[in-house]
Amino acid sequence: MEAFPYLVSVVIPTYNRAKTIVKSINSILSQSYSNIEIIVVDDCSSDNTHQVILDEFSQINNLIYLKHEINKGGNAARNTGINIAKGELIAFLDSDDEWVDSKIEKQVYRIIKNKNCGLIYTACTNVDLITNKVVSYSYEEPSNNPFYKLLCQNFIGTTSSILCKKKCLLDIGNFDESLPSCQDWDLYIRMSQKYNIEYINEPLLKYYVHGDSITGNCAKAIEGHEIITEKVLKIVNSSKLYSLKKKILYFHYKKRADIYLKFGIMKKTIKYRLKSFRYNPLDFKNNIQLLISFGGKNFYDSITGIKKTIKKI
Repeated sequence: MEAFPYLVSVVIPTYNRAKTIVKSINSILSQSYSNIEIIVVDDCSSDNTHQVILDEFSQINNLIYLKHEINKGGNAARNTGINIAKGELIAFLDSDDEWVDSKIEKQVYRIIKNKNCGLIYTACTNVDLITNKVVSYSYEEPSNNPFYKLLCQNFIGTTSSILCKKKCLLDIGNFDESLPSCQDWDLYIRMSQKYNIEYINEPLLKYYVHGDSITGNCAKAIEGHEIITEKVLKIVNSSKLYSLKKKILYFHYKKRADIYLKFGIMKKTIKYRLKSFRYNPLDFKNNIQLLISFGGKNFYDSITGIKKTIKKI
């Protein structure tokens, strides 16, 4: 087999990330797999992102920069990159994340082995953007039925970890730009309906955690989840998975409760925790979260804070 058998197009959607995009691009240039083109799609940034790229990477021949005339959103930027990509394989990297230098090489050789594989993802290290300290690690295997598991929850996570075949992306229609959030989850569901999902159980991505993201907007996060739930129910109601509808709804309502909790909206948290309880009354952890939610956000935080302190001792 050739050392670098396929061209990999790396799409970087960016918006006002002049302070972080250099490290992201450098992590691509440091890859052990060198047959790569880099496509930076600037979603109409108002900062000096373009100048930073000119200053730092003007000598890089395999880097393409283009800019949207209006702000269209991250997934429109990803679609723009997909449509101009020359590579048979496409990876995505958010402009504040970084890759381990062996990421693309390991993904390419794994995806080659599985002819019906449309997407391959990896574990990741979650890093605090401000302190640069490791917060946690994310390891989530797809199980024997990734399609069903994705109907329940987005276990793949960020697009920064995935590598896809371009023909598969085009076949399923790329990212749905109409969604206010959960575009990645929606894409994964559609991909798993037609193609295999592969997983590398190594943290080959450094995912930087911060508040300046779509997940920081409660209304958009909830609206996106509501739309995904509707889409999932249409699939379930017209398939052999109908008997699993209650279990799927349990996961969706539990996730919605988690989102409201994050923003301190306790009445909604309790409402959806109760809905999840209805479909799975045997989840002990969920039941405890429901009970302490009745005490309000401050009480909830104090109880969970005590629990974290005990774990550290």
